Amino acid sequence: MNRRRTRPGALVLQLLVGLVVCAAPGQRSPADVVVLANRTPRQVAIQAIGDRQEPRLQHLASGGLLTIPTETKLLLVISSGDQEQTFEVEADSACYLRPTEGGGFTLHAMDLGQPVGAAGERPRVESPRERFAQPGVVKVKLLVDEDERAARAVWEARLRKRLEAASQIFERHFQIRFEVVAVETWQSDDKTAELLELLAELEREVSSEPAQLVIGFTAQPPANAGRQRLGVTRGPLHSWILAREWFPGLTEPERLEILVHELGHYLGAGHCPEAQSVMRPELADQRARARHFEINFDPLNALAIHLVGEDIRWRGTRTRTQFSPATRSRLASIYRVLSEALPDDELLAELQALVERRPSARLRAAAEHVADQIVKAASSQRMLRGEDATDHLVRSAALAAAAVPPDVAPAALLIGLGLVMPDSEKLVRIALESGLPDRQRLAERDTQAVSHLQPSVRGRRDLAEHFVASAALTAILGEPAAHAAGLAKELLDARRDSGFSFPDLAANAAGVHFANSVLAGRLPLMSLADEFHVPNFVPAVDGLVEGLGWSEFQRQFGGPSDPAFQRIRQQILVRIEALPAYQPAASANSGVDSSAR
Repeated sequence: MNRRRTRPGALVLQLLVGLVVCAAPGQRSPADVVVLANRTPRQVAIQAIGDRQEPRLQHLASGGLLTIPTETKLLLVISSGDQEQTFEVEADSACYLRPTEGGGFTLHAMDLGQPVGAAGERPRVESPRERFAQPGVVKVKLLVDEDERAARAVWEARLRKRLEAASQIFERHFQIRFEVVAVETWQSDDKTAELLELLAELEREVSSEPAQLVIGFTAQPPANAGRQRLGVTRGPLHSWILAREWFPGLTEPERLEILVHELGHYLGAGHCPEAQSVMRPELADQRARARHFEINFDPLNALAIHLVGEDIRWRGTRTRTQFSPATRSRLASIYRVLSEALPDDELLAELQALVERRPSARLRAAAEHVADQIVKAASSQRMLRGEDATDHLVRSAALAAAAVPPDVAPAALLIGLGLVMPDSEKLVRIALESGLPDRQRLAERDTQAVSHLQPSVRGRRDLAEHFVASAALTAILGEPAAHAAGLAKELLDARRDSGFSFPDLAANAAGVHFANSVLAGRLPLMSLADEFHVPNFVPAVDGLVEGLGWSEFQRQFGGPSDPAFQRIRQQILVRIEALPAYQPAASANSGVDSSAR
């Protein structure tokens, strides 16, 4: 029997989302690092002096990059030849040494705004350097398509060696290591020659499991001899990278630079105008063919990679929706500065919108398209009810999302559902509009056809609302904000007639988990269009307490930080992770060969 729930009014919805949006960039941990590049023609000696570390003499070659862990302001004593200067540098900053007239040098710190807040999200360690002693690991699946010319033993050795060389660069500067856990092949469509289209095909056909990152190499010839993309991915922590393996005149050093460039994008780097940076927009420009060429990052992108690396190491972050407010805030500043130098760069504009939680015009249009298609699908199946209706709506949304641009399709699926699901559309619309400078209204539509189907989850309509709303909020605001919004609503309910509900909290958590899996590509859109079934994605809520008034909630738990409360939340997560949709499955493609040698 369904419990009658009191629905929050528009004012409460605005309050909830307003709190989430305003809190998202709030107190933050600094990156705890100073990134320093040497743009002078000579090697310099550097002594970094901080409160909690012993001074250590380091040397930085001309054109080199140094990452110095810290927790406070640093005093940098820098000497070159017979000159010595001392500079005070804030933690969480990117700097470079530049030459001055007369053969001297000065230090320039890039203006990223003031660091905010204090460390608190990461485990305390004995010293800043101890943090860098624990590298983060990204598990990788390597693939080639059927057009690869060499025997497996040859191409596998070649790609493993290249990834190892790239990994050494990231581990030396950022303490992030890439480890191969699987090697496979896949059948690419010979009629598809454009790299973005091939990437979309790779995303559809190849699961990222058991890795976090799929790196595919295609030997398909390009459609024409003009300027071609040589590598492509869709931004920070997107689970697929695709690169051309065979291209006229391409050398192995250039292939390595392309791989490092795309791995840089995976770890949060954007494009940079500096000719010596591996993140310059155009590669294969013969620079890598020079005898003494060395792959280097510019200071801003080095700081961006460090920020993302810190989230991976200390928070276990696997998708960009899980970025800490600290990382999101600083990345936004970095992309803003880079965009000022490259105002026409589309990637930087997309990255800035992503981390600032501003849904791009393309995403809003795609979500509206998905929402319209869901309403049409509901109108054509007026006899469905309950979970059958929910299955039909999600499958229709996935099918509609597969027709929009691939880079916005996963988020469009989640947001589109939120825009039409009964009792969630107001919350989702407010969240969308809160990120728009002019607070423009999105399209209004009649969703009565969806309401008529009475979609439910685990036999309850209110759980469908929580599941869909939390999934949409994850796509718009990120995982921490979505969890915060769900918890805030239950705490409000505890003070009202309906009371605090752990079943509602379970549906919220299931929606967040579903959204993260969709956004990370672990749940391909076409699989959802064919096979979505509610019990595979939302746990049973039997035995979970609900209807707790405020005084009873306080008596049993005190608050959300209480161990008893956290035990129940952990039990809910265990139920979600045990669902069939999230179990590792053997590859369904007989042509896929997997190994973790």
